Amino acid sequence: MPVKAVLFDMDGTLIDSSEANIRYFQDLIESFGYQRPEKEQIEALLHLTSLDLIKNLLPNEPEERVKEIWRRGSEIYPRYIKYIKLKPGARKVIETLSRKYKLGVVTSRRRKSTNLILEKYELKRFFKVVITFEDYTNPKPNPEPILKALEKLRVGASKAVYIGDTLADFEAAKKAGVKSIICSQKDLPIESRVNSLMEIIAIIDSM
Repeated sequence: MPVKAVLFDMDGTLIDSSEANIRYFQDLIESFGYQRPEKEQIEALLHLTSLDLIKNLLPNEPEERVKEIWRRGSEIYPRYIKYIKLKPGARKVIETLSRKYKLGVVTSRRRKSTNLILEKYELKRFFKVVITFEDYTNPKPNPEPILKALEKLRVGASKAVYIGDTLADFEAAKKAGVKSIICSQKDLPIESRVNSLMEIIAIIDSM
């Protein structure tokens, strides 16, 4: 069945936010009096939501303390946007696909930072729907975020494809019943994996 909608993950797929996120979590945790986390600690957890990442960095802290830190984090994150870069080919891919398909973003980011990034790179106008952390209860690999996007687009799962960069993205798409393409240079055990975003245009057009 021909594709009508293309949904994108954000971090690691459309944007390279590693430097921004590492600096952010190091500064945030240290600002509350804890030892500054190592870069490698944070890198291993970047597939998690920011709330779950903080929980993992501070496993002995009570829930309310973790949420206090998380809430403070949302206030200071905008100063780290300057470290975020578009992935190679991202703009070209978005502009090209938007001429034929409905596009959407499905991300674990909070709405404020998502909008700041889309506005910074003047990409917001290309997306018919943007699903963020505030829009769902169960994050990926649960299919709920993807299903929310499809509901808003009024497109069936069989007519959609999800573009991500992690196993969690692949699993969420599979559970939602949508096709997926994983864009990653890591050797993941996934058949539908490409090394660069530019490769997905021809693949989607042939679906």
